[in-house]
Amino acid sequence: MVGLGKIGLLLGIASLVIGVVSRLTYTPVLGVESEAITKFAATCFLLSIAASLACCKK
Repeated sequence: MVGLGKIGLLLGIASLVIGVVSRLTYTPVLGVESEAITKFAATCFLLSIAASLACCKK
């Protein structure tokens, strides 16, 4: 679970940066709009939080 949390956090940070750059330049990245990328980042952050809480519960 710790690894899943770290992967979720890294994916979230990377997709958030890509989403912000995409929104600032008004260009989609690989055909995906910036709103979808930032929503994916939010999902990754939620996954990371859930995985972290599952590890702390032991």
